[in-house]
Amino acid sequence: MSEPVSETQTRDIRAIVESLVFVSEQPATPQALAKIVRVDAAQVRRVLEDLGAEYRSRGVVLEEVAGGWQFRTNPEVAAYVREYLQ
Repeated sequence: MSEPVSETQTRDIRAIVESLVFVSEQPATPQALAKIVRVDAAQVRRVLEDLGAEYRSRGVVLEEVAGGWQFRTNPEVAAYVREYLQ
């Protein structure tokens, strides 16, 4: 059985997972992230779900896509982004 994770470690894991998903060119799987962060995939999945809930009302959202997780433009502001990029 693994040792309990402290609050500091949880914050660090969240920051690392968030950064890795941000720079990933493809949807990042919990298994791939867990390997880098050195925790189990279930813990990474919980972190991703928590982050997804936090980002739900922002300009970018964190969503599960194609077996992994990816930051995407919030559909509510997508028209503005398209216009800006033209």
